[in-house]
Amino acid sequence: MMHINLLKAEKKDVLILLEVQKLAFKPLYEIYHDEQSPYLHTTADMQARMDMPGSDCYKILLDETIVGVVRIVQHNPTRFQLVSVSILPEYQNRGIAQKAIALAESLYPEAQTWSLDFPIDRPMNKKCYENLGYRDTGRRERINERLTLAFYEKSVSMRA
Repeated sequence: MMHINLLKAEKKDVLILLEVQKLAFKPLYEIYHDEQSPYLHTTADMQARMDMPGSDCYKILLDETIVGVVRIVQHNPTRFQLVSVSILPEYQNRGIAQKAIALAESLYPEAQTWSLDFPIDRPMNKKCYENLGYRDTGRRERINERLTLAFYEKSVSMRA
C-alpha cells in the first residue's frame, strides 16, 4: 500500500524540487510551448516562490522518496489556491496527486474556498480535481494558440 506524506520544503530542497517540477512539466511544455510553464523556472524562480509571503511548498513523499511537489498560496484568511502540483512522470496516474492534494487541504482548516487552474484538454487532471470536489467555474484563459486554462473552485464547509 502506498504511504503518501507531505513535508514542508526548506531552502536546502530548492534544487531537488526544481528538478522534480521540470521533469513533471516537460511533457506539457512540449505540447503547449507556454512561456509561463513551471518547466522554464530557474533556481531563483523556485526560491522566490518558496519565499513569497502566504506561499507554502511541500515535498510529496511516497514512503521516503520525493515524487512530487505541491504549492499553496493563501490569498486571504479563508481563500487558498492550489498553484501547482508536480508529480514525477513515472509516478503519475497512481492517485498520488489526489492523495497529496487532500493532505495539503487538510493542513488549512481555516480554508473556505480553494481554487486551481489546469489545461482544459487534460481529462486526467479534470477527473482528479472533480473527485476532490472541485467544480468548473466556467472561466477560461487562453494562454496561446495551444493552451487554454480552465478554472475550478471548491467551497469547504467550516469544520467544527
